Amino acid sequence: SISSKIKSLFIGKLVLDSTNFKYIFTRKDSSRVVHQFHNLRVRINDFLIDSVALDDPTRFLYARNYEIEMKDYMNRTKDSLYWMYVRGIRYDAAQRTLHIKQFEVQPRYDEAAFQRKTGVQQDRFEVVLNNISLKNLNPRLLLQEQQIWTERLNIQNGKINIYRNRMMPMPPGNKLGQYPHQLLDKLELPVSIDTLTGNNINIEYTELSPVTKQSGVINFSRVHGLFRNITNIDSLVAKNGHMTADFDAVFMQSGKLTARFDFTLNDKSGGFAVSGQLKDMNGKDLNVVTKALGKVEIRSCDIQDLAFNIKGNERRASGFVKLLYQNLKIAVLKQDKDNQEFKRKGLVSLVANALVIRNANPLPGEKVRTANVSYTRDIKKSFFNLVWKTLFTGVKDIAGAGNL
Repeated sequence: SISSKIKSLFIGKLVLDSTNFKYIFTRKDSSRVVHQFHNLRVRINDFLIDSVALDDPTRFLYARNYEIEMKDYMNRTKDSLYWMYVRGIRYDAAQRTLHIKQFEVQPRYDEAAFQRKTGVQQDRFEVVLNNISLKNLNPRLLLQEQQIWTERLNIQNGKINIYRNRMMPMPPGNKLGQYPHQLLDKLELPVSIDTLTGNNINIEYTELSPVTKQSGVINFSRVHGLFRNITNIDSLVAKNGHMTADFDAVFMQSGKLTARFDFTLNDKSGGFAVSGQLKDMNGKDLNVVTKALGKVEIRSCDIQDLAFNIKGNERRASGFVKLLYQNLKIAVLKQDKDNQEFKRKGLVSLVANALVIRNANPLPGEKVRTANVSYTRDIKKSFFNLVWKTLFTGVKDIAGAGNL
């Protein structure tokens, strides 16, 4: 009972507007955890204080349900390069679900000003993720132990744009220890997300070439991603030491891409495996990349099937690549010094197509060509750069373009 005269206190429904909330939890070792929230709108249903309500598993903080809405959150990142926004925050205690209408990372500077601020090569991100839900989120572990345990995180749609200016100097140091699963392991916040699903995400990467002074663009549209076993908690890693990510997307407007990443958790060397397939792509769609970054134009190419299987760590990667294609013709380009426009090198292109490039795989009467590849990582560059370079080494070898 609450006192000798009052055995219980019950409130059927309580609505609190513009509420400041302070949560204090004292651990068994007498240390305290304090959380403060401001400008909340709280709806409380079936609130009961008596001798057993606090330990009732169907209640949280004495109530059957709390519906908590939070004012939009906005803050600058530590490096002061971005604004971070979290909009439409709502928590439903009965459903154990946190809803976020939108999460946005917005650069504070345009592309040129951003590069002046950093002074070195650094990816510039624009991120918008809409209608995020965390289901079966454990509020007690979050508030009392600062641990994120959730069964399912879902993102309905969004976009991620990345820009990099290769004309800037490389930053000091290297990128060892910065693979996705290595960063997860270093995270001070314990995390357990059983399943993360992203739907209808558009991803675009733009790179400014120091050679051509032009930008190449790679895009993945309608990306669907399924991550499993996202965790850095030792007891969970001991049970399942792999974090996997399965993707399907449309690559460069026409290619049908599927890929699977397998990250070995708690592996200091950053062990990983990736396999995938790209089917039915018009090779000419790659010209927005190859012209600006490689001074090569694909005049024609029907990519029928690209399959790959790569394993590696933070130092190197190796694997198997198979590429089936028809009607490959290229043009080697040069740039006009005055207007920077591309022009075809006629003789070089003729020689390349006639004597160097293999215009199909398989060629008539020949077996299918495949490539066993290996690549040593440039430790100043990213995980995805290693995967791409390893794959591209195999593609060039099969096409006969290794020396171009």
